[in-house]
Amino acid sequence: MAAFLGGSSLSAQNITRSPYSVIGLGESVSTGNASQFSMGGVNQGIRRPTLINWQNPASYSAIRTTVIEAGGALSFGTFTSNTATTQVNNAWLSYLNFAVPLANKGGAGLSFGLSPFTSIGYDITSSFTIPNDTFSIPASYIFSGRGGLSKVHIGYGMNVYKGLSAGANLGYVFGRGTRTTQLFIPSQYNMFNLNEDRGSYTSGLLTELGLQYQGKIKFKVTRKGVEVLENPADEKSKKVTRNISRFDSLVFTLGGNYQLEANLAGDEEYLLRTLPNGALSGSKDTVENKTLKTGTIHYPASLKIGFSIGKPDYWMIAGDYHHTAWSGFTAFGQNDSLRDAYGFRVGGYFCPDPLDNKKILKRLEYRAGFRFDQTNVYVNGTGMNEWGVSAGIGAPLSRLGSKLNIGMEYVQRGSKSNNLLEENYFRIILGITFSDRWFLRYRYD
Repeated sequence: MAAFLGGSSLSAQNITRSPYSVIGLGESVSTGNASQFSMGGVNQGIRRPTLINWQNPASYSAIRTTVIEAGGALSFGTFTSNTATTQVNNAWLSYLNFAVPLANKGGAGLSFGLSPFTSIGYDITSSFTIPNDTFSIPASYIFSGRGGLSKVHIGYGMNVYKGLSAGANLGYVFGRGTRTTQLFIPSQYNMFNLNEDRGSYTSGLLTELGLQYQGKIKFKVTRKGVEVLENPADEKSKKVTRNISRFDSLVFTLGGNYQLEANLAGDEEYLLRTLPNGALSGSKDTVENKTLKTGTIHYPASLKIGFSIGKPDYWMIAGDYHHTAWSGFTAFGQNDSLRDAYGFRVGGYFCPDPLDNKKILKRLEYRAGFRFDQTNVYVNGTGMNEWGVSAGIGAPLSRLGSKLNIGMEYVQRGSKSNNLLEENYFRIILGITFSDRWFLRYRYD
């Protein structure tokens, strides 16, 4: 890996992502809907009746309407080394999810959906010379990768006992990745080029278990020195100063999610062929074509915990912590030199007045967040860390919770030390939530 990133020139197309995606199953794709994305990615304490939080299946028990969510993302990035800077732009479908309550009064919900899971996308060129008796031949290795895994899930959540909810997701991940190495020699040397493809297909089941506990913190609010009429029934009575008290409350949610370790099925195919003189496409002869490996890929367990507190219709503050034991990842019995990943997220939202029908700006939900991650990538004695700040808004489209969500995030990952790359991204995510009362039975007297 260090040889790929150190001293190499980089080029990228619109579909490419980080060159670090050469490692493992590829780069893990950030998950969560547009509203969570705008709040730093917090999810474990999120529990709302018109939002699908598939990061914690216990939250499905809060669903009160039929909800359909879809979102897409744009990313504008820069890769910077000690010698060069490269631009990379990407676009992708982020999620498509559906959820429905299983009871008129709530308490149980079902959800299913589709989202990207990992992604491979890089183009790296490394130049060198081939020694000859009288002269040296300039040549290049071109490394490229495409593909990744997708995930479909189905999940169920239910209230268990007085504020405690539990749920489970069953996910099926599947997909193909191709890693290609090409040897290119200029045509004037009359030598064939080489193309080596290593294609892999991975599939299997992942199981997640979630818990949430929601409660209220009640407290007394006192306003001192309030002028009121001594006799409210008599408008002419004199005013007096009194202390007025009322009871208020905050809603808090504690949540956790555990993804069990799993053994995924995998196979790897190998194709080596010669290319025409001076060409990087087409085919001259097939040198070797075979199935290299068939076996299992051990996917590690992960834990997420988090909380939220606030007045759900008006404001909320949330925080998360997550840990994945990537050091235990193996593919066909071999370790890929990954390290454990962990990180934290904080975020929240504020809505001035969700009931104001005259001023749309007061009904908007304003969101912001921050995240930090120690990624699983460790290259050339240097670990890759990542941080991001985000913000966004949610615009109501109906009284039942339909919303248009727009989020933005600035992300920095890696560093230029030890001859590596620093990545900087500006991302935009657009999501829409449709919420309506479907599939419910009504009673009439």
